[in-house]
Amino acid sequence: MTLSTPVIILGMHRSGTSSLAGSLQAAGMSLDEVNTQATHNAKGNREHQRIMQLHESVFANTGHAWNRPPPHEAQWQASDRRERDAIVAALETSGVWGFKDPRTLFTLSGWLECLPEARLVATLRHPGRVAASLAARGGALHVAPSRGLELWRHYNRRLLSLWHDYRFPIIDFDAEPATYQRSVNAVCARLGLEGQSDFFDTSLRRSAAEGIDIDDECTELYESLRDACLASEGLSS
Repeated sequence: MTLSTPVIILGMHRSGTSSLAGSLQAAGMSLDEVNTQATHNAKGNREHQRIMQLHESVFANTGHAWNRPPPHEAQWQASDRRERDAIVAALETSGVWGFKDPRTLFTLSGWLECLPEARLVATLRHPGRVAASLAARGGALHVAPSRGLELWRHYNRRLLSLWHDYRFPIIDFDAEPATYQRSVNAVCARLGLEGQSDFFDTSLRRSAAEGIDIDDECTELYESLRDACLASEGLSS
């Protein structure tokens, strides 16, 4: 019998989490029913609707939202835990399965309560490109570049803190395509995925960082996370 291997994908919004989830799915990881078409994601955001709604509920417990994230780990209520357990029961399968939602950076402890064996993998993108991508969206999803950089710092400070705690692979979404694909393939092998992933293509990167001033704090944090990418390469093999 094939053992169940849950995988949790971490990373800031607009940082390649959809690309990483789609790549792992193409290699054989089960995501269940996820979004495969979206206005701002060429191949869909690969997110599960019930998990998105759960995270909205967890954030709302203390008046937070994706663009107003909590300062630390979000607080789960009993009703949230019951819904989490129901979601896991519905998604869990033999073999490799998992999910992604950038808000998981602030809800991870609640997931690890019921999935202590979960494998973690993350993705990183340059702050200027993330800010440009957030600014390119219209309507309620639009985020001004200065605010986008603030959000990038907040989410990625959390990512770096979690990396220090758990030492998981971080994939650089800004890497050259061949390098990026090698990193994805290494993670697939580490997770026991035997399929070949051809999900990624360069159309998934549509935002440049020109004209966005990156402050020193973002620069230092990005460099620290790039170092974590390099340090975690051995974890992918």
